[in-house]
Amino acid sequence: MKEAMWMALRLGAAIPLLAFAGFCGFGFLASWEPEVVPGMNAIFRVLYPVIGMTCLAVVGAILFGRTRKALYATVGLAGIWTAGVVWCF
Repeated sequence: MKEAMWMALRLGAAIPLLAFAGFCGFGFLASWEPEVVPGMNAIFRVLYPVIGMTCLAVVGAILFGRTRKALYATVGLAGIWTAGVVWCF
């Protein structure tokens, strides 16, 4: 019973992250449309893939991670990596 609840919690966390990663994919594709403000699309061409790939890495850790310690480490590293890229812009 405890394992079933843990798996339901994992799926409940993974599904919104997958939806957000899909949104980032569409945002990345939309960033190739003609620019309204010159140079503005370059930010989105970098940030959408970074955030989307971070979401996919966290989903992989949630669904396929063996221990909670590994999950927490992956989520922490993904957050630090994303914050670093966002800070550069």
